[in-house]
Amino acid sequence: MTAQTITRRWTRRPEGSNWGDYGADDQVGRLNGITPEIRLAAVGEVKEGRAFVLSLPLDYPGGEAEDAPRKGPKLFASCLGGHQMYNFSLTETDVCCDDGVTMWLQYSTQWDSLAHWGRMFDVDDGGEMKPFYYNGFRAGEHMIGPDVEGGPRAKALGIENMAITGVQGRGVLVDLARQFGTGRTLVGYDKLMQAIATQRVEVRPGDFLLLHTGYGDALMAMGRSPDGEVLHKTGAALDGSDGRLLDWIEKSGIVALIADNQAVESFDPALAAAGPNGLLPLHDRCLFKLGIHLGELWWLSDLARHLGSVGRHAFLLTAPPLRLPGAVGSPATPVATV
Repeated sequence: MTAQTITRRWTRRPEGSNWGDYGADDQVGRLNGITPEIRLAAVGEVKEGRAFVLSLPLDYPGGEAEDAPRKGPKLFASCLGGHQMYNFSLTETDVCCDDGVTMWLQYSTQWDSLAHWGRMFDVDDGGEMKPFYYNGFRAGEHMIGPDVEGGPRAKALGIENMAITGVQGRGVLVDLARQFGTGRTLVGYDKLMQAIATQRVEVRPGDFLLLHTGYGDALMAMGRSPDGEVLHKTGAALDGSDGRLLDWIEKSGIVALIADNQAVESFDPALAAAGPNGLLPLHDRCLFKLGIHLGELWWLSDLARHLGSVGRHAFLLTAPPLRLPGAVGSPATPVATV
């Protein structure tokens, strides 16, 4: 990252947060913990030289309603001189195709940036609650909406900050589907520790933690005609209301938390069941307080089956998002090398 003028945007940070620990203007959070030594150790996990792509086709899930907040990608042909450049005769002997896409950045396999989830908080300890994001970046000043010139845009915490770290390190996979089956299971601290112990998964500081729940298999089997009611009852999901689970995530030293389902944590599809830590308490702890990036709707089934067959759990993960300035999320095509 380029040098920035150090500013103090807050005098009081949320309890349990690490705001300021990586510098007053830090924008990548726990990714600061990936050192050259950690990357070299991650390369050492490569034993076979096999690569697994961890992205769904980016037109999945599919089947969204016209008024859905996120929609699938729409390809269109580029134009040159009023002609659409698809099977286009550029010269008498040359034919070319050239296209563009309209895309919702958090529709399919994705990364959440640290600008994705904020909370109301009194950072000045003056009794006034205002909307803030990780490390005290402010709504309206740093996250500017579409009603402001130049918006919508994350002037801080945008996904490009994540991209320029390279997003590469040691990945470890916990196979919750193998442990608990593919029915709906709420996974709190006890169940996660049970799976980690049974599968002999070693989680180290600096790791990317991936959770295979079985949701991805069900989604792919629906062929872009998803049944939301069925999917909401499919696969394991972390129980964000379990404080011991959240504390373990904090103390583990992991830099990102990734799953093959929506949101990583269990949630009310009506978006109505907000508790003391908000609608999505794991998002609150990870994105807002700790700078732990979240990955959602990854394709983990092939990797999980292979790792299970060879008795392994660790690999080299390479997973940069698009280097798109100002975006609050990004599609990704991650690769696990085993």
